Amino acid sequence: MTSQNNQQSHTDEYGEERELRAAVNLNAKDKSAWFKLAYLLNKKNDIAGAEQAYNKAVEINPKYIKAWNNLGDLLMNHKNEIAGAEDSFKKALEIDPKYARAWYNMGLLLINHKKDIAGAEDAYKKALEIYPEYALAWFNLGLLLMDHKKDIAGAIIAYKKALKFKPKDDPIWNNLGDFVMDRRKIFELVLK
Repeated sequence: MTSQNNQQSHTDEYGEERELRAAVNLNAKDKSAWFKLAYLLNKKNDIAGAEQAYNKAVEINPKYIKAWNNLGDLLMNHKNEIAGAEDSFKKALEIDPKYARAWYNMGLLLINHKKDIAGAEDAYKKALEIYPEYALAWFNLGLLLMDHKKDIAGAIIAYKKALKFKPKDDPIWNNLGDFVMDRRKIFELVLK
């Protein structure tokens, strides 16, 4: 990207922020504008501003599933506020138990922050029951099966499903390569 294109991109982004701030100032009850502002601020790494805007969106509409989910994601990944993140995902799932993205995020929270292997596996599987083409859920289920349960056959199936839906995904291929290299080392040691 050239310097001029990069400058144009920033200008558009800041212009968008100005427009969204004008929208929420004009109508403070516009949950969609608050959500879009939060999303943009998160993208710009204004975590405090994004959190405030997501909170405003769910205050206006306590059943705003995407806002609860994104708030949980922000709390988990940017603030390490695990209890708040878990509460946000639970609220999203109370509103709509078939919201696959919240199940996926709950799985990430359970595996990465609570070390709850069984809970994370169940959450990924619920996401996949709802949305069977969810490549990231298949990928993370594969990681869980490989790294925590040593279920090689299950991990291979999960990785194959992930690749079926996202055939050019580098992290999936990298994990499969790591798997093959680890097994090759074992065979080499056995044959020595």
